[in-house]
Amino acid sequence: MQKETISGAFTGKERSLLHSWCWVHEDAAEILDALRAGPPGTECGLDVLWKTKHKYTLRLKTASGLDLACKWYAKIRQVPYSFAWTQASKEAYNFRLLANVGLPLVKMVATGEDRSPFHIRTAFIVTEFADGFLDGRCFFESMSNEIALRDEFTHRNFTLVARMHDAGFYHRGFTPMNELWRLLPEPDAEGNRMEIRWIDIATCHRAWGAVLKRHIVDDLGLFLWFYPLTAEERREYLRVYLEAAKVRRFDLDTLHRAVEAYVAEKTRRKQAKAEKKKKKQNGGRHHGHAGGRKPGPLGFAEPVRLNHK
Repeated sequence: MQKETISGAFTGKERSLLHSWCWVHEDAAEILDALRAGPPGTECGLDVLWKTKHKYTLRLKTASGLDLACKWYAKIRQVPYSFAWTQASKEAYNFRLLANVGLPLVKMVATGEDRSPFHIRTAFIVTEFADGFLDGRCFFESMSNEIALRDEFTHRNFTLVARMHDAGFYHRGFTPMNELWRLLPEPDAEGNRMEIRWIDIATCHRAWGAVLKRHIVDDLGLFLWFYPLTAEERREYLRVYLEAAKVRRFDLDTLHRAVEAYVAEKTRRKQAKAEKKKKKQNGGRHHGHAGGRKPGPLGFAEPVRLNHK
């Protein structure tokens, strides 16, 4: 790396759009050599925690006992990221901005980008691995014996996102998959039975006024859309959110109508997308004819016949 910084806190001044840079927390300086080597790939022998087309997350255990989650962006679009911060850099800066909001974030220990002027190659962010935690997908089926846990999971996270909204931020990725939990050995002083950790905050942004209000509805609607809930159950969760929010932007009826409209529209879009995919699969392209037009005797699509009178 052209510029390497080892310190006790990330400030954002370590970043550059003109050359490669890297920041490592002083407690994790031992991983600097591994970061210098570049993306290890998913065939390196480490546990693959998550993998998509453009990024993957590996679990790394160091000799000193650190347990880390290393997210590498392997395929980055040159436009716009040759001229702008990557998602890894944005997430690192969000860790700094949200540090004083009081959110239970995992600890970030390293971040950086490999770039030159007008060319980006790769980027990474490393956090502590939340060992023993689960995400909210385990509540998707909502078995009767898990509803109480789902309620606490949702109540806790809605209280936290209300704190985030009060500070002037919205999430855009506020889903049960990005919020982790594990049971405590015994309830804490406030009676909570679970410990919460937040991951993946790259999409968080600051906003004001009507823009923030619109994104608040999106945050809450997106989280609730994943669960098989009735309208009344969603209303009760929204009541918890409003009780936790210190800045009054909605009354319950207004917020409930907005979230119900969001859930209905997202459900409609998902169904339309599934129907479009089904039609494409059954449309006949794999049978040698186009788009659903009737095949001719040799298997080719019949030409469109126009009647001219």
